[in-house]
Amino acid sequence: MDTLETILSNTYTKKDLSHRLYLLREFLEERLFSEKKNANIIYQLNEFFEKKKEKRDEFNALVAWGYDFFEIFNTENLYTKLKEIEDKVGGLPVVTVYLPIFLPIYEIPKLGDWIRKNVQAGALVDLKADPQLIGGCALVWKGTYKDYSLRYYLDKSKEAIKRVVADYLPKSSLTAAGSIPA
Repeated sequence: MDTLETILSNTYTKKDLSHRLYLLREFLEERLFSEKKNANIIYQLNEFFEKKKEKRDEFNALVAWGYDFFEIFNTENLYTKLKEIEDKVGGLPVVTVYLPIFLPIYEIPKLGDWIRKNVQAGALVDLKADPQLIGGCALVWKGTYKDYSLRYYLDKSKEAIKRVVADYLPKSSLTAAGSIPA
């Protein structure tokens, strides 16, 4: 598995990818160019995360990449390898997902896996909030916006809903109210 595939194995959003690449660069610079040398990568990573006051979720994500992942970087190839990763990231497909609320962190891998299985393998998710959606979501894929929200389907079926309501309500309530509201 190449370096980007390893990173993408537990990184699903553009935001997380950008942040983790930033953390990776800073950690490797500190690890490779500091005078303080400790052979235990996980120990160093933990110290680095505590010093940066980073979330444990981010620490766990980087640890999950494994010891071998970090061993491929050395003082001679660090910036070349990081540039290779960044160049590959620029070519990754992105699916923008609009949701009425922000997802809890534990739901993001489920969404990311679904996108990679049903839309495109290796795709990144760009999460956006749109409280107007009411329920469901909207997606932008290859420049096309698709609305799968409850609001869309209610708007699309507005006339049919009015007819159902009109058939259901007694005629006296319609005349008392004047008409069915739009």
